[in-house]
Amino acid sequence: WGGGDKKNQGPTQTTSTSDWDAFAGGASWANTAAWWTDNVDLQRYFSFRSINRAVNNHDLRDGWNYYAYHDPETDLWTIIPWDVDMLWRVTTHWSGVCNLQNSLNHSQFLIGYQNRGRELQDLLLTGEQIGQLVDGRRHQPGGHAISVRCSPKHGT
Repeated sequence: WGGGDKKNQGPTQTTSTSDWDAFAGGASWANTAAWWTDNVDLQRYFSFRSINRAVNNHDLRDGWNYYAYHDPETDLWTIIPWDVDMLWRVTTHWSGVCNLQNSLNHSQFLIGYQNRGRELQDLLLTGEQIGQLVDGRRHQPGGHAISVRCSPKHGT
């Protein structure tokens, strides 16, 4: 994950990268369920990961194309998307992960992630909701047709 590149600093947090270094080091391996609960806003991570899968954001990779935010009030880390210019590409570019996937080695977190994905799917990815999205885009000035295709090489 590298040494971190602080963009903003909360008044109660260290000015060094020691908080980031400790977090990144702990997230680099499976760690205990308690460690993940104590250090990561897991509900937001589950949402982040689910939405990135839904929009095919595979340009994520360790240390790139997202920000990690250390909330000074909760002391939890949250991942924030950045650089989403490579959505819906047919080919794979990068791994599509941000080094928090080790949390999913714990069955309760994997189930929580899968449940959040289903919840978002039921809420946002219905035929009606997708139809509204496409119709809305079609009626915008300069709207372009949206073409989605699957590569036979990669299955359906």
